[in-house]
Amino acid sequence: MNIMRTSWALLGILAATAPVRAFDCLSMPGSIREALPDVSNPNTAVFTGEVRRVDPVNQLANIYVLERFTGPAPGTILEIEILSSESIRYTQGRTYLVEAYRAQPSDPWTTTTCSHTRLLNESASDLAALRTWKKGEWVPCNIAGLLWGRDGSEGRSGIGVRLFGKDKTFLAITGREGRFEFKDIPAGTYRIMSNGWVPKSIEVTRTRCPRLDLFPVAR
Repeated sequence: MNIMRTSWALLGILAATAPVRAFDCLSMPGSIREALPDVSNPNTAVFTGEVRRVDPVNQLANIYVLERFTGPAPGTILEIEILSSESIRYTQGRTYLVEAYRAQPSDPWTTTTCSHTRLLNESASDLAALRTWKKGEWVPCNIAGLLWGRDGSEGRSGIGVRLFGKDKTFLAITGREGRFEFKDIPAGTYRIMSNGWVPKSIEVTRTRCPRLDLFPVAR
């Protein structure tokens, strides 16, 4: 997905005010390992399912639950609200990995382009992470991110980014469009820094593996 280009000022406002999920979606949904589902949350459903019916007039899709990670049990038919341009475009008869949300139990389920909903044959890495997590095992944390340029565009390649932990420091070099990644990071609290960009503190847990955007220090 192409990164949304916008002004540095607008990005700063969004960073300060927008929910984490919505803001992360400015660049890409990323891996579901960024925040694995909360099994105690009745308003989150993550499952594989087959689309049984699409009703474009009433903006609904009926999806038959096959493999459950959170939410309704297998065999349930879940009705998903289609939110115009923000929605995943479901195709009848196709099978998807679905990440659906609702504000409260009385509200309809929805999926948007900010969720990790994808065709099943495009979801191998997310499925592997979910199945490992479901068994109670540690899912490797690969911390990916992006250095933003001063004009709101992508950052430059070849820039060093350091991740400082309690006992170890990790180094990554930005590649194309300022992207970087740290692989197989253990649980713990970290500080991420790059000269000329605002540092951040992050925490890695069994269920949370944050994705990072770093912004230039204001001049």
